[in-house]
Amino acid sequence: MWRVAAGGARRILPVRGNAPGAGEMEKRRRAMRRMTVVVTVALVVLLVAGPALALTCPKLQKEAGEAIAKAEGAVAKVADAKAKAAAQAMVDLAKELNKASEASHKKAVDTKGVHYRAEAEAKAAKAVAGMAGM
Repeated sequence: MWRVAAGGARRILPVRGNAPGAGEMEKRRRAMRRMTVVVTVALVVLLVAGPALALTCPKLQKEAGEAIAKAEGAVAKVADAKAKAAAQAMVDLAKELNKASEASHKKAVDTKGVHYRAEAEAKAAKAVAGMAGM
């Protein structure tokens, strides 16, 4: 903001109320330091958590395999042919998802990629196998 000098002079002077004072600048510096620390900590956590995610894929795949085996046992006990065919189709789908999960995990390990797809496929395989075994 600008104002006209006293006495009607033709000079235009800056209004001091809008310029940041020393206290305001110190607050901004502290906020920037705090933000820098927060961002640094977040990056460190992400870098450390990335490899840790690789360990959850095999665990989820094992759980899915166990759920599939349990569902196959339940399908064998179904008497109705139509219900048995539907349940077997779900078990087959769960097997395909689990194989896809293993392939995605291997690809993620080889390329140092993200494991979210392998985890999602393993979780889906477990869920489908659980529905087939009901």
